[in-house]
Amino acid sequence: MSEFWRRVTAGYGSDEVTDWPRTRLERVVAYILSRSQHPSWFRSDVALKFRQIRENLIVATSRRLPRSVAYWAAIRVGVHATQGPHSGQNPSDLLFMDALKRWNER
Repeated sequence: MSEFWRRVTAGYGSDEVTDWPRTRLERVVAYILSRSQHPSWFRSDVALKFRQIRENLIVATSRRLPRSVAYWAAIRVGVHATQGPHSGQNPSDLLFMDALKRWNER
């Protein structure tokens, strides 16, 4: 057995810590092994975690915006919600959640 496969099989399926993957081929094999031993729900959980991290980053960034930028962004959402097919909508009667729903429909 070659040194490469000895290192690959030594760390696979055991708690033994190895220093692989070092080469590009070892990284490819490690990727294939990692994809094959995780069920589909694991991959969907990882995707969910990345979406949560993205959402947290967006929220943290939006909380650090100056008030004037947030003010004009809210005005922009309101203007968008009273244009086009909703041009007859009175802006003072517009609910914020309706404005957000119309913003997401575009």
